[in-house]
Amino acid sequence: MDQKNSDKLAALVNKRKENINAIRQFDDLFFEFARYRLKQIVQQINMEIEKATDDTLKIFYDDPYEFRKNPYYTLIQLFIGTSKFEFYLDNTRNNPALKFEGQEFNAKVKVSVKLQNEEKFKDLKEYPIQELTDSTTESILIDFIEKAYNR
Repeated sequence: MDQKNSDKLAALVNKRKENINAIRQFDDLFFEFARYRLKQIVQQINMEIEKATDDTLKIFYDDPYEFRKNPYYTLIQLFIGTSKFEFYLDNTRNNPALKFEGQEFNAKVKVSVKLQNEEKFKDLKEYPIQELTDSTTESILIDFIEKAYNR
């Protein structure tokens, strides 16, 4: 085999090996992402939002509006003009929301957004679970808040 094809094959095999490892570790990676890193980022952003407004981000690990059996699911909803001490789930389905849905078979996380009074979520992008760093996640959340506020 010539060097060009040998290098290409080696790159493909290495990429496949990384994907297989990510798929095997997806459960742990998604749990760490959703329950620790995402939660901390939401708390940091909430501190800044709540300094100036009555708005708040709420994080749900199950869909509060529909029955779903997906262990790799996180919903973040922006409650505009709602004090964090007066939280009710009634009539909140139409609030802006950001959804992270893990897909364990390809080790990717699909990010979807729904703005105020929209019926359905719109898919934004799929990220390999390893690429959801703190910086990337912060950017996703800030972009979501910008869209919700500018609507």
